[in-house]
Amino acid sequence: MTCRRIDGFGHEDHELLGVHVRDAASGKDGVLVAVVVERVRTHCGTRLVRQAYIKDGGGVEWTASPSRVSPVTPKRSTSARWSNPAA
Repeated sequence: MTCRRIDGFGHEDHELLGVHVRDAASGKDGVLVAVVVERVRTHCGTRLVRQAYIKDGGGVEWTASPSRVSPVTPKRSTSARWSNPAA
C-alpha cells in the first residue's frame, strides 16, 4: 500500500478512499473519507501522526490508524443458493 502527499494540508492519496472499510480497533464500518498527516500535541511536545477519517452511514465520523483499516467484502446471500427455483 503506497500513499503520497497530495496537498499542503497533509491529505494523502490512498487506495481505499471512498471505499467501505472496517476499523479493526473499534470494529466499526464506514467509508474512508481522508488520510491526513496531522501535528498532535503530547506530553513530550508535538509529533506527526497519520490519521484515517472514516464516516458511517449516519454521518458520524471518527479517526483510526490507517494501518488498521481494511476493505469490507460484501457478504454473499445464502438464501439465493438454497432457494428452490421450481417452487
